[in-house]
Amino acid sequence: MHALAPATNSWIETVCRRFSEATGWLLEYAPEPLAEGHGRNGHGWTAQDAWSATVNDGKRPAGRLRLVGPVDPLADRSWQAMGELAELLAELVNRATAAASELTSRTHEVATLIDIGMALAGESNLFRALGQLLRGAVELTGFHSSAFFLLNPATSRLSLRAWHGIDPQTVPFHHRALAADPPDLEALGRGRLWLARDVDEACDEWLPEHAATACCLVVQTAEGPMGTLWAFDRRRRIRREADLLVLGSIAAQVGAVLERLVLRMESAAGHRLRQDVRLASQYQSQAFEDGALPENLPFDVATLCASRYELGGDLCEVIPLSPAQTLLAVGDASGDSVPAAMLMAGVRGALRALVCGRAADAADTDALVAELNRTVCGMTPAHQFMSLWLGVIDTVAGTLTHTNAGHPSPVILRPQDAVERLASHGMLLGVMPESTYARSTVSLARGDVLIAFSDGVTEAMDAGRRLFGTNNVVRAARAAADESAAAILAAVRESVERHLAQGAQPDDCTLAVVRGAGPVSSG
Repeated sequence: MHALAPATNSWIETVCRRFSEATGWLLEYAPEPLAEGHGRNGHGWTAQDAWSATVNDGKRPAGRLRLVGPVDPLADRSWQAMGELAELLAELVNRATAAASELTSRTHEVATLIDIGMALAGESNLFRALGQLLRGAVELTGFHSSAFFLLNPATSRLSLRAWHGIDPQTVPFHHRALAADPPDLEALGRGRLWLARDVDEACDEWLPEHAATACCLVVQTAEGPMGTLWAFDRRRRIRREADLLVLGSIAAQVGAVLERLVLRMESAAGHRLRQDVRLASQYQSQAFEDGALPENLPFDVATLCASRYELGGDLCEVIPLSPAQTLLAVGDASGDSVPAAMLMAGVRGALRALVCGRAADAADTDALVAELNRTVCGMTPAHQFMSLWLGVIDTVAGTLTHTNAGHPSPVILRPQDAVERLASHGMLLGVMPESTYARSTVSLARGDVLIAFSDGVTEAMDAGRRLFGTNNVVRAARAAADESAAAILAAVRESVERHLAQGAQPDDCTLAVVRGAGPVSSG
């Protein structure tokens, strides 16, 4: 028998007392198991009792009722009527007792869930939180033990990661390949699985030796399945929806704990990445500051290389080759942020290495660009490429020799409002390793202004989705053509910013302005 709560026993005793007072028939209640022949208050349970019945809580016996008639010959006529009345009363008592027992059980479940939830909210050790949830699965359902198997990132294998109430050595197959068709695989597909050893013989090898019944549920997160939750019992249990609901709630909380763990790991990785990006951004910005330009150049030059994100893929290099020759390069790597910055950094390093090794031949811009192209093809995947314009200014000869690999064509502003757009010579870097390039040489007199830029300048859009274009670059530069290179660059940049639509996100933006690069006239 099963003992009821004291309050329930007290209520049944009160009902019995009031029944006895109203009818004159003694109705007794014994809440504990009684030895044969011994009753409450010294009375024996005998065959002469008018009636007796078992009290239960809906699941298990918890006591007995008996009805004793008065010592009166006339009472014999009332035996049947009083027995029927007692039967009705016993049915009502059992229903009320079952309801009280269910309420107590539900209250215990809710209290346990609340305790677990409060513990999890303040739990910094998420692996310990997982253990608390497995303990809760056992306490709330009456199962003997529980375990959790984690699905690996490749979703090919499950591994035992936590358990409660069981020696892990008794759990078969700590590592379960899904290709071996474990019961977990069916649970992952259906959501849950109920197993009984005497019914599902094919699953015997997957259950602990002591387990007669097991339940397996999928542990799910927003990203997909994360593993399986197992509950084992030594008894042959009947499948109850209430148990499945409780275990489903525990499985959902296990999923929430795993999500917190993943978010914590991602947060740490994100913090580390942000730190790395910040340092790289500082390095990149310093490399393109005006103060980073070489000193004692034989002409006036200003550069701007602004990134849309912390890191960008635009390149702008000014490299002295000799007192008379200076290399100027402007490029744009495909994509944005870190991938583009990595490609740009590789090209920048390769360019400097090639120039240092062949400074005397750097004016052969076509050969230099072809060699850069082969380098890019060898170090990047097919979907990454880069545009590049490379020119060598000779201030003694008054020339500009240049090669353009798929980059927006620079312009030269000449006196009397003349504008020369420089030629293009080949495809982007990184597309085909056997690509060849040409070069062109144009004059660059002292009064000329050379302007090179990336497509973040010419393709800036206004509210009507109209491009800024090369003509607006020329127009803005022409308005400040008599001023310094820095003033010309500022005029172009301000014009681009006015053109951009309100709230529009600009692309990486690069500008290079050179003036006064030609030889001094002898006259």
